Amino acid sequence: MWLFRLSYLICLVLLAKRMGAIFI
Repeated sequence: MWLFRLSYLICLVLLAKRMGAIFI
């Protein structure tokens, strides 16, 4: 189940980067 957790973490990071790009 660690693979699912890792992919979820990556998705969160990508979303955070996109939000940061929008705000900046």
